[in-house]
Amino acid sequence: MKIMQINNIYYPLGGSERYFLDLCQALEELGHEVVVVSSLTFPYLHFSHRKEYFLPSARTLGRVKKAWEQWRFLIQKENPDLIYVHNTYSFLSPFILYKMCQLKPVIRFIHDTRFICPCSGEKVIHKYNNICKYPVGLACLIYKCGLYGNYNKTSFPQFIYNLLTTLYSLKISQQLDCLVVGSNYMYEELIRNNFPPTKVKINPLYVMIPYEEKKVVLKDKTILFVGRLEKHKGIFTFLKALKLLSSNVIWKVQIIGEGRCFKDVQKKVQELGLESKVEFLGYVPYEDLKNITKKPLLS
Repeated sequence: MKIMQINNIYYPLGGSERYFLDLCQALEELGHEVVVVSSLTFPYLHFSHRKEYFLPSARTLGRVKKAWEQWRFLIQKENPDLIYVHNTYSFLSPFILYKMCQLKPVIRFIHDTRFICPCSGEKVIHKYNNICKYPVGLACLIYKCGLYGNYNKTSFPQFIYNLLTTLYSLKISQQLDCLVVGSNYMYEELIRNNFPPTKVKINPLYVMIPYEEKKVVLKDKTILFVGRLEKHKGIFTFLKALKLLSSNVIWKVQIIGEGRCFKDVQKKVQELGLESKVEFLGYVPYEDLKNITKKPLLS
């Protein structure tokens, strides 16, 4: 089978990009031919054995018509059996996604909540500091989360634009052949937003770490946080949860990652009195993470 894989970044920048790259490799190992289409906006990789195409962003209305001509030519040229779409928020217009559905079977992996939340995927009602359990629509207007969000505050016109764009993207995506999610939470969110259960499939996420059947008795407990230090990544909720841990167990935390909230995270650690428990390791290359996760004891 020939599969056209589409993602806005063709580089191991974060978790979704790593998933995309691993999936390309896994499909090829299963005997499928993979054709990659990504954006010119970001740094990108090259694999000599794989067909790769890089196109300009096609989000703005003025470029959609011209962009669709490029996409249609590419799809007709490669003639894939399946189009597999990943993160395309800054790359692909929902209109082009709609046009693709008329040519080929299209499925989409929903990597994060930006798909079902116009407030940069925060899924929080900031007015009450509660987790949002509403579908996209009226509740967004009532609570105006995009105006009060901590991650990406916007003006009212921009908030309305984000809301309408999200609604349009959801409507178009309901016409896809299948949507794939990595968790029960995302499955429930899609059902809440009127996606037919028969079209949503759960494919749990994984880790690329070889399993070793080896029993280790831990004298100390190491808790590892890996990710960008941004509020929407849950780092502050994670720190608050640490205060609930039993004092009868010896534990420490290692935080791997950088981000805009780095200083705020350090300040929060001090406020919670966790300085002796938390160690900041900063940025760690992906290839070195496995060495850290294999350490059975704290040094």
